[in-house]
Amino acid sequence: MVAACRVFSLNLLLSEILNRSKAGEEWCHALKVLSVMGRPDDTETVEEAARIGNELRLKELLSEEGFNILETYTLREWNLLHFAMSGGHIKCIDAVLEEAGSMKEQLLTQKDALGFVPFRLALQKGYVEVVLHMEQLKLHEFK
Repeated sequence: MVAACRVFSLNLLLSEILNRSKAGEEWCHALKVLSVMGRPDDTETVEEAARIGNELRLKELLSEEGFNILETYTLREWNLLHFAMSGGHIKCIDAVLEEAGSMKEQLLTQKDALGFVPFRLALQKGYVEVVLHMEQLKLHEFK
């Protein structure tokens, strides 16, 4: 526990130092991502990519042969759209919808263990930009 606190404190200190310089912004962002994820992108799972908004990794994993777009994850039984909507990640939402193709409606209406469809999560969290985006796509009726 003490070691974990020291690592966390060190990360905060380094972040603060790097934030104060313009050149350190990219390093600071990388440090924050690594401290949250704890592993490099190439081992990030598909649901993690959708949850944190890593569009490039998500697209890479979606393109793998035999990928099941309707698969659910965690005890809450979220599909990838649940994760992307819950985080308000429009580019990830678009990537998942594009991959879904003819299964788009099924993905949009798939309920989690608590009975929520993905769009409901964006509404609950107040992601206005997601709501507007879904309206533009004419997919806002799936709530």
